[in-house]
This record gives sequence, C-alpha cells and structure tokens, in this order.
Amino acid sequence: MAGKSSKKMVRTSVILPQDKRLLLEQIADVNGASVAWVIRHAIKEFIKNNKNNKELKLKTTKKE
Repeated sequence: MAGKSSKKMVRTSVILPQDKRLLLEQIADVNGASVAWVIRHAIKEFIKNNKNNKELKLKTTKKE
C-alpha cells in the first residue's frame, strides 16, 4: 500500500490524545498500513482539499 517516494522525508513529531492514536491504529490495522502511512495520507488529502484556501478558519481549543 505504501510506496517509496523519491521526495526527501523529514521526521516530524506530534502529540495526540490517546483516543485519537487508538483510532489511527485501528484504521491502519484494517487497511494493512502503518500509522505513519495513515497520517501521511490524511495530511496529503487535507492539503489537496485546502490548497486553494491557505487561510483556514481554525479555532484553537483545548478540547478536540
């Protein structure tokens, strides 16, 4: 499922609530992928869906 990309990869860390991490693990499991691949795929889709709208109306909250 996850193919090698010719683009240089850069390690990035994020801190997630435990419930979100568990959901990512379940999604990865069902799809035979790694959690890292699922996160990269989600980011790719997010960027694709927002490429024409660089200024997002994001609201920072403590609860997610």
